[in-house]
Amino acid sequence: MSNKQDRAVFSAAPDPGRARTLADLIELLRLLKVWAADPSYETITWRVNELWRAAGLPPREWTTYKNTVAACFVVGRRQPKDDLLLAIVEVLNPDPGYVAQWRQALRIVRGEAAAAMFVRAHATLPDDSTPFIGRAPELASIMERSPGAVPCWVIEGMPGIGKTQLAVHVGHLLLRGPAFTEVLFANLRGFHDDPWQPPVAATAVLDTFLRVLGLPGRDVPHDLAGRARRYRELLRDRRVLVVLDNAADVDQVRPLVADAPNCLTLVTSRHPLTDLLGARRLPLDGFTESESLDLLRAVAGAGRIDAEPGIAASIASACGNHPHALALTSSRISAQPDWTLVDHLARLTSQRASLRIDDAVETSIGLSYDLLPARSATMLRRLALHPGEDLSVHAAAAVAGTSRQVAEPELTRLTARYLLRQRGAHRYQLHDLVRTYVLARGRDEDPHTERGLARTRLFVHYLHTAARAMDRSAPHERHLRPVIAMAEPPEQDFADAAAARAWLDAERANLVALGVHAADESWPEADIGSLALVLHRHLHNAGYYHDVEALLTRALADSTGAWRGTVVTGLGLVRLRLGRLDEAADSFRLALTIAENNGDRVGEGRGLINLGVALWQRGDHHQAALAYHDAFIVAGAAGDRLGEGRSLNALGTINGHRGRYAVAQACFTRAATIAGQQGDPVLAGRAQGNLGVLCQRRADYFGAIRHHDRALMLAGVAGDRAGEVAVLASLAGLWQRLGYPDRAIEHGLRALAVATEIGDRTGEINALVSLAVARQRLGDVDWAVEHGTRALTLAREIGDRGGAANALCTLAVVAGRGGRPSVAVARYYQARVLAVRTGDRSLEAEVCNGLGEAVLALGMPVRASQHHYRALRISDEIRDRHEQVRAHRGLVAALRAAGQFGQAAWHRQCYEALG
Repeated sequence: MSNKQDRAVFSAAPDPGRARTLADLIELLRLLKVWAADPSYETITWRVNELWRAAGLPPREWTTYKNTVAACFVVGRRQPKDDLLLAIVEVLNPDPGYVAQWRQALRIVRGEAAAAMFVRAHATLPDDSTPFIGRAPELASIMERSPGAVPCWVIEGMPGIGKTQLAVHVGHLLLRGPAFTEVLFANLRGFHDDPWQPPVAATAVLDTFLRVLGLPGRDVPHDLAGRARRYRELLRDRRVLVVLDNAADVDQVRPLVADAPNCLTLVTSRHPLTDLLGARRLPLDGFTESESLDLLRAVAGAGRIDAEPGIAASIASACGNHPHALALTSSRISAQPDWTLVDHLARLTSQRASLRIDDAVETSIGLSYDLLPARSATMLRRLALHPGEDLSVHAAAAVAGTSRQVAEPELTRLTARYLLRQRGAHRYQLHDLVRTYVLARGRDEDPHTERGLARTRLFVHYLHTAARAMDRSAPHERHLRPVIAMAEPPEQDFADAAAARAWLDAERANLVALGVHAADESWPEADIGSLALVLHRHLHNAGYYHDVEALLTRALADSTGAWRGTVVTGLGLVRLRLGRLDEAADSFRLALTIAENNGDRVGEGRGLINLGVALWQRGDHHQAALAYHDAFIVAGAAGDRLGEGRSLNALGTINGHRGRYAVAQACFTRAATIAGQQGDPVLAGRAQGNLGVLCQRRADYFGAIRHHDRALMLAGVAGDRAGEVAVLASLAGLWQRLGYPDRAIEHGLRALAVATEIGDRTGEINALVSLAVARQRLGDVDWAVEHGTRALTLAREIGDRGGAANALCTLAVVAGRGGRPSVAVARYYQARVLAVRTGDRSLEAEVCNGLGEAVLALGMPVRASQHHYRALRISDEIRDRHEQVRAHRGLVAALRAAGQFGQAAWHRQCYEALG
């Protein structure tokens, strides 16, 4: 269709409200260009610059290149800046209402899905120290009914009407009694005027609630249904009060309602949640005149109000009897004793003359804001630039460009003026409406450059402090992070690794929100790539996989060179943990391509090793071995000795799983030698641990212990906590085989504690399996089943087939020794499928022997002998001495039961010869 025909079709400008994605908006922008007589990109560029010149923007902020404008019309290119896109819309159709429609459409399609995943839950309620006025009927309605009678209350009403204050006050009253022992609180951000703060996803709230309730991050399911089910299970025998503030709709709230007999949920929302089954609605209106006067008396002073009750009643009416507006007006009256009540009424009347009723809350915020000293007002405008839910004193000082000593009194003053909330020790929060109002004032009162400098200070504060925290908590991984140039050390420092990790956990939501917000807003001063690379291993180890993915995905657009390969590799690792093996392999292939294009031979070798891991876990063992071999060749050609060592370690592992022990031992020994020469205790420890595993498979248990002891020592020297977990879990298995279950449990518990601390989910699986084996040896069947089931659940969550196979094998052993051979057979069959897929020949032999024992217990000796023969064939191939002995013993029992005593005697001689 020609442009002329296009214009004939479009009798009106295209509707941006139809857009669901940014790509849809760009397609509509192209149609708008056609509708507007299809001006050239040069013409549009000139008009945009004229528009910005008229608006007073300095020339350096104009769009001087037509290519920049043209890129806004191309789908799939880097996301255009909002101000440029809206300026293009305005020059194509200058109708203010139409431009406003585009602005709203942009708010909807920009980043809401990512931002909705960030929330902070609390195990305490907000402060309730301010005077609580009125609401006697509402209080009585809630307090007079037991939790079982009304499991959920929905407090509804307009913004600022006092919903949150009522819910918090009721919560404090209920917690003073015996009915509840715990509380959960979350702001659901259902109605937020900032497009970058959309309603919180129920999955994100459940994630934080489960962690607050004591569930480790590694145990939190990934899907909404799984999290809701686990949430209900944890609440079943507890007495928990759940407060859900600022809900958007029923779908957001329904999974979060405490559906348990001794629990109660309080919900606040601006909309009636009529479809929330079992909930009792409690609509709130404005104060009565009596309640309004009580509030004025409590804050402004009873003497002044009672002296002129008629004027005071008019002031309450001018505020619409709106609790928030009344509280702020009362503060003004108290702070200005030289003003009469008539003066205050006149001011309110003149302001209300130009405002709609729906703007009452904004009016009340403006009244309080105008009373602030200039420094406090500036502080508030700077705080509004913070994209997180709350912030510390240090962050407040950074964004304001001042010291903590100067910032703290200002924060106290803003808290006293109802413009800031204090959330715990030295943490503060802006109400959603206050933030929106102050952001608007900031755009009017602060130069663009000043706001940019404040954002830069905030970002630098978080980046530098995060870098210092990571250096404290994981010094052995410093070479894996970019070097952050600091003009001076950050104001906030950490005494030890525990303090650093505590800060990283406390600021996790803010750090991720800052990175996502800065990327989506295209802050030119923010180094998103460095922030992501500094944080991603901590977030990865702590189990915040979706946070890692969100940060790294945005960092990918701004990363270049070798660090771009690191970002892609990080994405591959987190997708590997999430069990998305095909995506992980694709990420590693991309990282490999980047390294090849950059001539980075070292990075190319690492990419091949990572690709081999993904291929191995996917079951493509031959291709995995080829990738490891290629990694060794590339590392040798690049002179990367450590790369050679890592490749050899990987090759040894894959050959060990295939039963090629001589080749595996040679690989591990050479890797350990290279590590010693290069001074890398991490690689040396991993190689020693793998040598221990080989000794274990040959039934050389004391030799295995010697290697593992060396590996444990090297892990301690290197600070390699994940390596420490792997060695401790292996030692637990060794002591169990040697007949010392108490020592096995001791090592297993140490492994589990370290794995839980650092968020090593694979290590946690291995530790749980070792504990289950040791527990069943001691006869603790219930403990064994619990540990084995936890290991299996966790392995399935993260897609660890090897871990799942080991857990199933352990559960089968427990079932068999507990007199349930049919259950054991079913578990063994499941484990064998996974063992074959992962290529773990040693585990396959163990499973086949287990099947033989379980089938024999069911009275099928011929079938049992078949399983033992298969186990014998595999264990002979891989020379696994332990399973060889076990297979011969199993054949003796099966053949005797089948009446084949001659063959049974021969197998007895075989296992006696093996020892």
